[in-house]
Amino acid sequence: MVDKKNILILENSIDVTGALKSIVRTCLYDKTNYHFIFVLPKKSSAGLWLKEQGFTHIEYINMVELSRSLKRNFMYLPYLLINAFKLKKIIRQNKVDLIINNDLYNLLPIALRLIGLTNRYICYVRFLPNRFPIVLYNFWIKLHLLHAFAIVAVSKHLAGFLPQSSKVHVIYNELPLESNVHNLNVEREPAFLYLSNYIRGKGHEYALQAFSKITHQIPNWKLRFVGGDMGLNKNKIFLEELKALSKSLNIAEKCEWFGFTKNIQAEYKRVEVMLNFSESESFSLTCLESLYFGTPVIASNSGGPAEIISHGVNGFLVENKNVDAMANAMYLIAMDTDFRKRVNEEGNKMVQESFSADKTSGKLFKLLVEALTK
Repeated sequence: MVDKKNILILENSIDVTGALKSIVRTCLYDKTNYHFIFVLPKKSSAGLWLKEQGFTHIEYINMVELSRSLKRNFMYLPYLLINAFKLKKIIRQNKVDLIINNDLYNLLPIALRLIGLTNRYICYVRFLPNRFPIVLYNFWIKLHLLHAFAIVAVSKHLAGFLPQSSKVHVIYNELPLESNVHNLNVEREPAFLYLSNYIRGKGHEYALQAFSKITHQIPNWKLRFVGGDMGLNKNKIFLEELKALSKSLNIAEKCEWFGFTKNIQAEYKRVEVMLNFSESESFSLTCLESLYFGTPVIASNSGGPAEIISHGVNGFLVENKNVDAMANAMYLIAMDTDFRKRVNEEGNKMVQESFSADKTSGKLFKLLVEALTK
């Protein structure tokens, strides 16, 4: 019997996010030698999804994040220390060998050191600095550089914002694990897909504005939104604002709105084109997934997508926040049947070469071996 090492995954998400999907795919890469324990916020709805992926060891603690709420921020440090003691108990009970902190803003590994626990940990950095106050971001980075065994940046673009250090490693997010990706050249609907949770900054409004400029030229095309609100009221409000915008732009009847989906493969293969007009992207799991399933992408040149998309080959990169450029690219790709067909047939091969398992999950597990043996 293989003596499995116990790896604890610290995840702040209250729902299924790209970051959680990414680390789960990595964990599925090698379940033979490792037992994975997930620690989630108490209110997270991601536990059921994790169980569906085959991970049954899930613990919950009442994590508190920094926010605009003075009350929540006042409670942050007390809860951080309380949770550190709870996490310490989980670590000792389960004889944890290594911790993976799934993003830098989770300071529990630092708090563990304050109470005397020195388990090694690897810290992911998945967000660009503009997502947080820069003073906080730099402070978090310095803390993790001091205490972590290694820092993992998910793109070269993101690594460029980090201090130069031998601890910093660039490891791209991994390909989907779905095996039935054959028959990619299927019958597709004349539609643009926007697959993203309804969060401000993700660029949904730019898609609506750009689409409104070309609907009269491509009357049969639709704009399909798929994503969740993560149970947050601010995201629900944003979704209603987007629907109101579609009405004001006179394209409501051409827009489709759907919630979170577990079957992303079906969504990518349903449509002709994928859109991602996010204002900032450290990587972009949706761009990678889309090409993996043979669907061309139009994305804003906002960071990570430029390391995935070959402009004019498997999609288009457009200027960030430039609605006219977005509309022009959408029109060009909608009219170019041969281009779409070529990406349908070749897109999977393109990303397989650049994002193979040995270049993504395999690199992380080599890092894990170093952390467990040095």
